[in-house]
Amino acid sequence: MDCKLSMAAVGFLYRGVMIFHTIEGFSIFGEDSKRFDFVSDGEARLFVDAWVIASQRVMIIGEVPVQ
Repeated sequence: MDCKLSMAAVGFLYRGVMIFHTIEGFSIFGEDSKRFDFVSDGEARLFVDAWVIASQRVMIIGEVPVQ
């Protein structure tokens, strides 16, 4: 009998980013086929949160009080 091993993954969306849960852990696939591996679900979610914060732009309208 010929046995082939296949990998199954379950994915879930977190803040618009798909996080895949495999036997090896959690993975996020980015642009240019970059793969980011994580040990836990929380670690993957924190990476997404940091990426969202780092990619935001801040606008200041009006005067800024100086202390």
